[in-house]
This record gives sequence, C-alpha cells and structure tokens, in this order.
Amino acid sequence: KILHDQLKTEIHNDYDLALRKAIVDYILLDPNERQRVKIQHTPKRFNLRTIRAPIAWHDALDETKRDLLSTLHMNNPIMTFLQTLWDESYAHQRFVSFQDLAQASLPMIPHDFEKFIEQRVNQMRQTLISQWLNSCSRIVAENRQHWENMVPMEDDASTELVESFFNTVAARMAAHIRQLVNASLEDFARFFEEYSDGNDFKTKNLESKYHVMDFTRKPIFTQRLYADGPKIAFDPTNQDIRSMLQRCIKHIVNAAANIQRIESHLFDSKTKLLIRNVRNDEEIVENTTQRVLYALTKNIPGPQLYLHEYDAYQNLLNNKAESETVQFLHQTHALDEFEAELKQRTELANEIMLKRIWAPLNLFNLDCRDLNDHLIKIVQKLRSKLVQYCIDDNSKLNKEIVKEYDEIATTVSVPADETEELVKTAEYLNKALEVSVYKLAHKIGEAKDRLMFLLDYAIMSPEDLKLNAQVFHWPENIMNILELNQGRLAALRERAEERLRDHILKFEKKLEDLHKDVDLFKRKDVLSTDEMRTNVEKLADINKLVEEYRAQGELINRDQTLLAWEVTPFPKLQEIMAAKDPYEKLWNTAWQFYTSYERWMNGPFLGLNAEAINDEVQNMWRTIHKLQKSLTDQVGPRRVADMIKNRIDKFKVHIPLLQVTCNPGLKERHWQQMSQLVGLVLPHDETASLSDLIELGLAKFVEKLDEIGGSASKEYSLEKAMTKMKDEWNDMIFTFVKYRDTSAYILSAVDDIQLMLDDHIIKAQTMLGSPFIKPLEDDMRSWCDRLTLLQDIIDIWLKVQASWLYLEPIFSSDDIVNQMPEEGRKFATVDNHWKEIMINSVKDAHVLVATDQPGMLEKLREGFRLLEEIQKGLNNYLEKKRLFFPRFFFLSNEELLEILSETKDPLRVQPHLKKCFEGINRLEFNEQQEITAMISVEREVVQFKATINPSKARGMVEKWLIQVEDQMLLSIRMIIKESLVAYATRDRKQWVLEWPGQV
Repeated sequence: KILHDQLKTEIHNDYDLALRKAIVDYILLDPNERQRVKIQHTPKRFNLRTIRAPIAWHDALDETKRDLLSTLHMNNPIMTFLQTLWDESYAHQRFVSFQDLAQASLPMIPHDFEKFIEQRVNQMRQTLISQWLNSCSRIVAENRQHWENMVPMEDDASTELVESFFNTVAARMAAHIRQLVNASLEDFARFFEEYSDGNDFKTKNLESKYHVMDFTRKPIFTQRLYADGPKIAFDPTNQDIRSMLQRCIKHIVNAAANIQRIESHLFDSKTKLLIRNVRNDEEIVENTTQRVLYALTKNIPGPQLYLHEYDAYQNLLNNKAESETVQFLHQTHALDEFEAELKQRTELANEIMLKRIWAPLNLFNLDCRDLNDHLIKIVQKLRSKLVQYCIDDNSKLNKEIVKEYDEIATTVSVPADETEELVKTAEYLNKALEVSVYKLAHKIGEAKDRLMFLLDYAIMSPEDLKLNAQVFHWPENIMNILELNQGRLAALRERAEERLRDHILKFEKKLEDLHKDVDLFKRKDVLSTDEMRTNVEKLADINKLVEEYRAQGELINRDQTLLAWEVTPFPKLQEIMAAKDPYEKLWNTAWQFYTSYERWMNGPFLGLNAEAINDEVQNMWRTIHKLQKSLTDQVGPRRVADMIKNRIDKFKVHIPLLQVTCNPGLKERHWQQMSQLVGLVLPHDETASLSDLIELGLAKFVEKLDEIGGSASKEYSLEKAMTKMKDEWNDMIFTFVKYRDTSAYILSAVDDIQLMLDDHIIKAQTMLGSPFIKPLEDDMRSWCDRLTLLQDIIDIWLKVQASWLYLEPIFSSDDIVNQMPEEGRKFATVDNHWKEIMINSVKDAHVLVATDQPGMLEKLREGFRLLEEIQKGLNNYLEKKRLFFPRFFFLSNEELLEILSETKDPLRVQPHLKKCFEGINRLEFNEQQEITAMISVEREVVQFKATINPSKARGMVEKWLIQVEDQMLLSIRMIIKESLVAYATRDRKQWVLEWPGQV
C-alpha cells in the first residue's frame, strides 16, 4: 500500500513537471515572449551519444542486465501463456454476471435469490478449480524448460530463484482471480443500480396513489405481506434483505478464497499454498456493498407507501370491526338492518378480492395473497357471525312459538276434574281463541319473513328446517285442538254443576244436626268433675266440626263463584258459632278454675307466681260475670255460672296472702321477721301449701306481713340489678391489635367499655343511696370501688398508650438514644412495664381479669410520669436543634425527628428540603455520599462550588445543612458574576438557556 502510494505520487509529480516544461518550451519559441520574460538564451538540448569505449559502470550494467534476465520472471514466456489462457477462456466469465441476473427467474424470494447466487458462484469456483487451475498447471509443466534451470542441482543449494518464479506465477493467477472478482462485483452492483430510481410513487403522480404502469421493470425480490396482530408486516423484513445482500457479496468474494497454487498440483508438497484472494474489507467490496445497499434504500419507501392501500381495512386488523359487530348484536335490530350489514360485509369481501395479489414496486414485488386472504377470512367470519346470530335468533323465536302452541294445547287438554281447574281451563281456552291465536299468527308472519331472509343468506341445518316446518303447521293444528276441547269442557261443566247442587243439600243437613247438638247444652246444670270434663271435650269436638264445616262452606262458595252462581251465605253456620260461644266459655272457665284451684291451694306455694295467679283469677271472674248477664233466660247454664262465680269469690279472699308468701325476694331473715310477727313458725319449705298457711290464721296479719314483703321486693330488685351488672362485665373483653410488624399489642376500641362503665358507676352510686341497700351495702360498695378503679386504670392506660405510641418510633432509633441517653433510659423502663402489662392482658382479655394485675394502676401512673418527663426533654432537645439551624422551625416535630433518627443516612433529609429551602427540591449526591449540587422542582441543577461531606458532621444534620445554606448563597453569587461576564459575548436567547433561572 505504501509503495503504491509513493509510485502514484512520483508519477503525478513527473507528469506535472513534464507538462510545465512543455508549456515553457513552447512559449520560449517566440522571441517576443522570451524578451517579455527576460530570457535571452535557453539551454541547448542534450543529445544522447553512444559511448563505444569502456566506461566505469559498463560491467555493472551488464551484470544487472543478466540478473534481470534471470530474476524478472514477468518476461518469462510461461507468463504470456498463462495470460493468453486467461484472456481467451476466462476473462469474459463471472462468478455472477449481469446476464445471469437479468436472465434469472425473477422475482424471487430473497432466500431463493441467495441460493441462486451461491449456486452460480459455486459453479464458477468449480470451473476455476477443475479446469483453469489444471490448465495452468499443465502449461507450467509442459514448458518446464523455461524454469527448469532455476532448480538447484545440489540438495543444500538455495531454492530462492525457483520460489520467486512460482511466486510470480501465483501473483499472476491472483491478479486474474482479482480481475474475476472485481468484474463480478461490478456486474452485481450494476445490476442493482438499474433499480436506483427507487419506488417512491409519491413523486411519480400527484395523487400519491399506486399505479402498476409506473413500475414496468421486472422486480428482483418477492416480499410477502402478512397480518401481524393489528399491523401489516413484511416477510422477509428490509433488514433481512439487507443482510442477505451483504451475504451475497461475501459469497462472491469468498468464492475465490482457498484456491491452491499450482505447486500443489506439480509437486507433492505437504504445505498447501493458497492463491491470494480479495479480502472482504477491501475498498472494492465496500464500494460494491454501498452501491447495492443504496439501491435497496431507494426502494424501501414504496412498500411502506403501498400499505396505505389497506388503510380502509385497519378496523379488521385491530379487531374494531369485530367489536362493532358484537356491539351491533347486543342491540335489537330489524331484518332490514341485518340485511344492510350483511350486504356491507359482502361488498367489503368482494372489494378485498379485487385487490392486487402482486404489486410490482421496481426492486420489490409485493405478494399480497396471504394478507388479502386473511382480511377476507376476517370479513367472512364477521359475516358468518351475523348470519349465525340470525339463525340462532330465528331458532330461539321459533322454539318460543312452538312452546306457546304446546302450552296452549297442553293447558286446554288437562282432565279438569275440579271445578277451579275446569273454569280456569275454559277461560284459558276462550282467551286463546280470542287473543293468543291472533298474536301467534302475527309471530308466524314474522317467522316467515325471517325464513325468507335466511334462505337468501344462510344454509340452514335439517333441524332448523324441521323446526320451521313445525312452526308453520301449528296454526291449523291448534284450531282443531281448541274446537275439540271446547266441547269436552262444556260437558264437564254440566257434570260439575250437578255435583255442586248435591253437595249443598248434604252440607245444609250436617249443619242442622250440629245445631241440635249445641242446643243440648241449654239443659246442662250439673257442676261435677266428670260433667265438666265431658262437656269440655264435647265442645272441643264441636269446635273441630265448626272449623271443618266453615272450610267446606268456603269451598262451596268458591265453586259457586267460579260457576257464576249466587253465593249461599249459610246463616245456620253463623247461628251455631254464636250459640256455641257462651257454653264454650262457661265450661272451659269452670274446668280451668277447677284444675288450677287444686294446684294453688294444695300444691307448694314457693313455686307459684302470685301476680300471674291474680291476673288469671280476675280474667275468670270477668268472663263468668259477663256470662251471668247473657244467660239470664237459660236456667241450667245460669245456675252453673253462679256456682263458679261463688267459688272464685271465695278464692279471691286468699290472693293477698298468696302475694305476700310467694314473693321471690323473701329471704330467710324475712321469714323469721314474719314468724316473729304472727308468733308462729311459718312453714316455707317445698311441702308447705297455701291451705296450710290459711289454717294457721295468717289472713288477719296480711297487712303487716305486706310491709315485710314490700321491703323484700325492693331489696330483691337491687340484688338483681347488681347481679346483672356483674354478669355484663363478665362477658366484656378488651380488643387488642398488633402494633405494626412487632410482637407487641395495643389497646383498641374501648368506647363501648367506657360508655358502659360510666353508666354502671352512676347506677351503682344511685343504688348505694337507696334505703333498702343495707343488707347489700358491703357488696355494693365493694363493687362500686371496683368500677372506680377500673375507670382510673382505663383512663391512665389510654394516656400511657398514646404517649408510648408517639415516642416508641423515636427511641427505637439508636441515633436518638445516643443523643438523649437520660430520656432513653427512662423510656426503656416504661417500655418494659408497658410490654409486661400488655402481655398479661392479652393472655386473658376479659376486662375484669386484665385490669386485676398486681400494682397495675401504680405502674401505669409511674410510666405516665416518666413519659411526661421524656416528652419535656424531647421538646428541649428539638428546641436546641432549631436554634442551631433556624430553618428547622419550618418542620413539624415528627418531620424533624425523622431526620434526626437517621443521621447516618443523609438521603433521609431529601423529602423535607422543600420546606427548609424554598427553591431546593433535592440535593445531588455522588458515589461517596458527598453533596455536589442542588436541584429545583423544575429539575434545574446548580452545581456547588465546593462539595459537602455530611459524614464529617458526625451525625449532626444541622451542621452540614448550614454548609448547604452557605454553598447555596455562595454558588448563586458566583454564578451571577459569571453570567454577567458571559452576557456581553452570547446571544440573549442562548444566554438565557445556558444559565440557571435564578440568574
């Protein structure tokens, strides 16, 4: 390369010198010109002369001539023979010629084109190896007399001369191969340059539309269009074609590689020498690649522009058309609208079918078949979806029509054994004849329109055809069914009316018999036990018959209404019910008093409820009193009523004594007081009865005994109230929740507990003021103290918890503890007591158990006192920090503590910088955690004139923040000075963009 450049420079210099000398010699031929340039004489030309006598360098010249004759192998005849062979047989050949490319079966798929190039290149390579190389070897072998004398005779003699000869042969053959490669590359590049005018049809017509006549040249490559999701893609891609062309050029260049020199054919050489070939990085290869790729680049816009031919079908690719179809199907539309949609889809499919399947674009021939087929399939799918929807909808509607006809036929054909069923069926049949048949006839007409529509656009299945046939046969069939059942129902109605007449006659006879049974009670006047039991049972049977007959009467009235008859009121039934009622009350009251009297008088009185007995007796007395007035004209029942009333009046005398002795509040002390009052030991065990007390003559002491019973009732109500309160607290439990992600718990949701506690404390204090509390005073006072203690514990518990929750995150930081050791020690004490209390409380969360821990109130009060001292010390600590760095006053205590708790991490200050410094959003840190710049909210960066190392502050955040403040002022001041200097030399717009906004 260097020698070539030097020789080229020498030739240019010699040419320039010779040209200049020729011009000067020509000008100096004119005497006037010589006078003008003031040159009077020119040097005479030196003529070469033959020197016959020996000169000093004659021998050297002869020796050099002989050396050239023996070493200048280019003059060897073999070189001429090799050149002649090449010129006559191979100079016109190419690895890939222009003619080969022009006559190829174009267009090709790029992959096939590469195979074609490889095939042509390999054919020529085989020709070189099998023919040209053998021919060259034969020439050298047959003309060995021209190089045989260069071979040394002795074994140890130098072979340099013969090696140089064969090197010259190899160089000549390498030149031939280079010529072949260069010519092949030139043809390859020239072939593609035929297409360098490109395919940008925007420049070929003003409408920017594709016209096939604009591209009449035969394309080279076939590029397939296909749908890749919502986009249209190329196969292969432009990058694939670019890579393929580069590989084709390499195939041409590499075809001449690894060809052995003729020494391998002439001699049995172990070393396989190769003919030098063209390298892939040489200029000729790079130039060819650029020329070919330039032609490719010029032809890239065309396919992209051609994609606009499919812009109208983008909705098909991005599924928008499918979404619109689905949305259309979700709405109700007439057949005309479906027909319009189907015609539109059909026209769209036909339009796509008429699109070009091949689109020549100079270098490329676009294969649009797959894309067109894909679009057509999408349209056909959408069309099929519309048609299938119509088929399914038609089938659904037809099934509904058939179902309605089936329902009519089934309903009118029921047996109708009951009158209600008969009437309903008859009404349904009439409605079917008057309304339903005509509505269905209208639906049949719609089914006909749907069928005609589907016959034009769809191929129906045998099942659908059978269903349609069934639909159109139903109108005739249903009329026959209706007429047949109309007669059947008329006959059934006549039989039903006859049955109803017989039923009414039999029912009236039953009522007459029952009325006679009720009248028998007018003559009953015996008040024996057996008589009372028998009468009560008979009246119960009569009640059952009355209810049964009333139900039968309602059924008869219903049938009469259904048959449009006049409704029979059956007054006899009302007479029976009115006549039965006083006898039922009389004998039921008599039997009830009889059975209760034995239990009240002779049974144990301790289990009796005096108030309930009093109410029951009063109700009996009022019932009998009313019956006495209503039964005045009936001697027997009136006599029974009088006897029952007399018995009730006798028992009512003992009710006050019963109320005193059956008081649930009576304790043993009350019985002792009453015994002292009457002077007798009053029995009050489980065997004592009211009759026993009456025999003892307690009736005359009732008023005095009532005072003791009233006091017992008041005490009993207080005892029940206290027991209720204790029971409510036994079920009350605290709610504990986990604190963050730790094992500690905190108290939660105590509002209900506090509300109930306040209410019970007031109740307990009120009960202590009652005059009847004396027997319960100690228990009540103890309970009141327990509630007061519980209130104090909960109040101080919540206060301690609030302070602990505030301070725990603060003193969990080692940095804070190191800076406040005294407060840290106090908090550790409180924390231990707090966690101990919470652990014991969580074990059993019942309120009374959790608050019964030994010394719990004292521990909580001591903890609260320490927490107040800690809070005071914390406030003093924060005040000192703010006084040292006043910008901390812009931060809340929580924000300042967050900064101070992580002094080892200066990045924790970043979120709070906006409050401390109005213009700084965050600071810029380098890898060594040094501060190098400040950044505004608008992401404008201002570099500090000096870096700040927060680690040197030894955890004192305020110290390095003061340095930030100083650097902020210093840097802005210096930047302003520098900007003023630059303002005089820079354009204002450029200057504004180059300097920070604060300048």
